[in-house]
Amino acid sequence: MKDELIPMFTPLLSALLTSKEDAKGSPLSEDEVLDIRDNAIAIMVRKSDYERMGRRDLDPENCWYDWQMLRRELGRQPDLDPGTKVTFSPSDSGIEASIATAQGTLDHFIQLIGQFGYAAFPSVKVYIEDGEARINMWLSVEEILPDGFGASFFEVPTTFQSIKMGDRFRIPRAEVQDWMIHENGTLHGGFSLRVQREHMSDTEKAEFDQHIGAERYADIP
Repeated sequence: MKDELIPMFTPLLSALLTSKEDAKGSPLSEDEVLDIRDNAIAIMVRKSDYERMGRRDLDPENCWYDWQMLRRELGRQPDLDPGTKVTFSPSDSGIEASIATAQGTLDHFIQLIGQFGYAAFPSVKVYIEDGEARINMWLSVEEILPDGFGASFFEVPTTFQSIKMGDRFRIPRAEVQDWMIHENGTLHGGFSLRVQREHMSDTEKAEFDQHIGAERYADIP
């Protein structure tokens, strides 16, 4: 396996963000965290050398997520939503397979909505573009349409320019990349989430399950 080069920040991103937040006197915004990361001093080192140093720092690709996890460990308030940790490439074959599974089980998803109702928080994941922001987002399903779903945003990244919390969209079936629904702690669907989870440590899996509210995962239909 190729010994890839990775960035090593000096000082550590964790120390830098802690110092910046202390100086500000209030929580850093996601934009501020990413700006600090982008302007921090880093040198490229071999991954094997980095691991031998025993350094533990925030993952640059998951800087916001890891920073919120560290803030929780430090007991910093208020507690902020870290979002979902990204542990795969968009071209990951596992993700491609999860999209195919989601597409092939949409009728089952509709049956579950009829069985458990909208109180079970049915959601679909779709690709959204807003200005320069391009991201896969989960939307809350509020209506089943003949050719798809009526769904709205329950969280909006700070990078979005025109989309606001609660904005409603018509989502064609063909654009659905994933779906999920909760039923008394059991997560149905969430196929891309399961792929993410496979790459995590036991500790990360527990944190991930708590974040998405999953105590159990239903069998894939």
